[in-house]
Amino acid sequence: MRDYPLIGIPVYPRTGTGAVLTDIHPTPDGPRYATRKDFVYGEDVTIGDWTISTEGLPRYEEGGGERR
Repeated sequence: MRDYPLIGIPVYPRTGTGAVLTDIHPTPDGPRYATRKDFVYGEDVTIGDWTISTEGLPRYEEGGGERR
């Protein structure tokens, strides 16, 4: 999961939140997402035709270690 921010996937293991970005559209500065839907870990998230449970996404402890 540490690579997600490097490739633009907004998932925040310390806060237990994330976002689904959709509806890519062209702009003068290049493609951009038009829609952002924030979620809290534990909610089901719909991406295209798929609904994904976020119940099992790992959280990180305050000290930086991953909770198991």
